Amino acid sequence: MSTVKISELTELTSAATDDLLLITDSDANSSKKITKANLLSGYLTSYTETDPVVGAVTGLVKADGAGNISAAVAGTDYLTGSSTNTLTNKSGNISQWTNDSGYLTSFTETNDLTVAVTWANVPDTNITQSSVTQHEAALTITESQISDLGTYLEDGFSVTAGTLTTANITTADFGNYTVTETSGDLLFATGGNTKMKLDTNGGFTIL
Repeated sequence: MSTVKISELTELTSAATDDLLLITDSDANSSKKITKANLLSGYLTSYTETDPVVGAVTGLVKADGAGNISAAVAGTDYLTGSSTNTLTNKSGNISQWTNDSGYLTSFTETNDLTVAVTWANVPDTNITQSSVTQHEAALTITESQISDLGTYLEDGFSVTAGTLTTANITTADFGNYTVTETSGDLLFATGGNTKMKLDTNGGFTIL
């Protein structure tokens, strides 16, 4: 074989397994030959990975750092939309969440009943005396609501024959006139001025 440059050789685009290649053996300081088959032996030319663990797992997987792979548990190894996990020592603003709404940033309780308030039971301590008396003019009380209401006579009464019950009164008001008992004397007055007196001796005096 004559001496030629490698660049002057005919290019071979595909080598057969028994084709020979020229190599230099540096240990023996000489040129030698090797077949393509021997040159390619001892290393991979292609590989298809089949992971029996990952292939059998549906969803997310986790590794324990020791080469073991298993299925990740929702709510334990990662959060879901329905997770109830308590997050602690997590920094960041609420506005970082996608649903940045529906929460209070401040609140002042007034509870002064200036707006419509519906309470099933209002504590007695929350109702002041002025809260009731300010509406006295609008209150209506019937006889049946008064627990200690006694017998009384209404205007325009009449007395029929029969037994009369003695009435123990000191002043009788007849509208324009009043009759008042004082120390046994009966005083007849009109317009606030006493006009006549009937004493205990039966004496009648015009005043």
